[in-house]
Amino acid sequence: MPNSKASTHEINRRGFLIGAAAVAGMSTLPVLPGRASAESRSPILRPGDPGFFGLTASLRDERSYAARVSGKIPADLRGTLYRNGPGLFERDGFRKRCLLDGDGMIQAIRLDGSGVHYQNRFIQTAKYRAEEEAGRFLYPTWTTPAPGGAFRNLGIGEFPETSGVNAVAWGDSLYALEDANPAHRMDFDLETLAVERFGEALPLSAHPKIDARRGEWVHFGFGVWDPALRLTHVDRSGKVIRSRRTKLPTRGYVHDFFVSPSYIIISVNPIGFNPMGLLLGTGEPASCFRWNEPDHTKVFVFRRDAGPDEEPLELEAPPSWMWHSVNAFERDGLIHADFIGYDDPDHFIGDDPAFWAVMDGREVPLRSAGTLRRWTIDPNRKTLREETLRSAFDEYPCVDPRHTCGDYDVAFVATVKGEAAGHPWNAIARLEIEKGTSDELVLGDGRQLANGETVFAPSLDGGEGQGWLLPLVYDRATQRSELWVVDAERLGDGPVARVHLEHHTPLSFHGSWRPASTS
Repeated sequence: MPNSKASTHEINRRGFLIGAAAVAGMSTLPVLPGRASAESRSPILRPGDPGFFGLTASLRDERSYAARVSGKIPADLRGTLYRNGPGLFERDGFRKRCLLDGDGMIQAIRLDGSGVHYQNRFIQTAKYRAEEEAGRFLYPTWTTPAPGGAFRNLGIGEFPETSGVNAVAWGDSLYALEDANPAHRMDFDLETLAVERFGEALPLSAHPKIDARRGEWVHFGFGVWDPALRLTHVDRSGKVIRSRRTKLPTRGYVHDFFVSPSYIIISVNPIGFNPMGLLLGTGEPASCFRWNEPDHTKVFVFRRDAGPDEEPLELEAPPSWMWHSVNAFERDGLIHADFIGYDDPDHFIGDDPAFWAVMDGREVPLRSAGTLRRWTIDPNRKTLREETLRSAFDEYPCVDPRHTCGDYDVAFVATVKGEAAGHPWNAIARLEIEKGTSDELVLGDGRQLANGETVFAPSLDGGEGQGWLLPLVYDRATQRSELWVVDAERLGDGPVARVHLEHHTPLSFHGSWRPASTS
């Protein structure tokens, strides 16, 4: 169990105040008032509430049981699906403001040939344990100040770990990850073992890349207040192979990145930032972000095997917001980096973002679509060109893990279809990038994805994109969730098996598949 205090975040109070003072001159925006008091709004939502809102209802109990199955689990699908996301949104009548901010909860669904077993456990962060003992929230998070008003949050700079974004099985451990914090290392029975920083003080991110060809796990960490970047390569034993740290000549927000066979590409989302609301206790970090119709996005290209002092190639791209990259590969001396991009992140930044509204029981459509885009980078000529590969409401891409960080053609995305367009995801699409073709699975009336990224489990002896998709599906009629098993080459046929859970599952963002052959 970790023995660190809940305030072990790298950005301590003194460091934050210094950094905030340094960046205050970045913006000429007025002091931001922050969002309305969470004590006076944000109803406690239940799984039976209409629309998407069951996915923002807490799953308070930790459970372990054999789940009922309809259909037939494929004989070659043996292993465990791990998912991570926020599982607890409220304590003592106080509800988090944004669906990004709940305490992290790992779900494990084990398929062993004799049946299916479900288990969930909260990640035992120092924050979670302290608040569990107190019976109330004690600390601020990225979108929600601590209860108690402005004085309680005056000059706050400590944002303890929730670890509720990603779950990655690597080597002999499971890692729970989020942005701007260390990881929590767990065993495969979901026992929290330790806080993991891989030897450095800088925070990690929620989106490391596993390069199966080279047997490397590649991490980045980026400071929000202080634009220090760390790139770290880790082997299967957890040993750091190499690491470099550098300052980038820009500030912004980095959620994901690209790794190709020879390069690492960092895209800095171009945001304005005014820290005064934080300093005065009237806002939280997310309320300080502003999308000011930026001129461009800064892109930095590093050689993977470069020495620690080698400078990256600095390029400019058309302005866009990126939550998630798809993949990056190289061909004929060019780097191709595919991602889901937004012209305006109005679902996250603005006057009434959907990520906040859904926590209040209100449905705000996604006005700006996430579209599949490609950067073609010529590192010799120092050029970048952008093109749109698909125009739809897409998000949460995944690829065959055997093709991450290299040549690929097949990707899967969450998408929206029919009258639900602009609302939470109700379909999955298989995209064959080079051919420009797609196949889709529409979940049907009253069903929505209970996950962001749908995890792909490859067939052990199959080619790219051959295997099984494992989406979690929330059914508003039953107020419960199901795990669907879908042939990744025949999405239109629907699930070959359904695992019926005894409860709903809150929205989980990301996860991973650990085949039984690795046990």
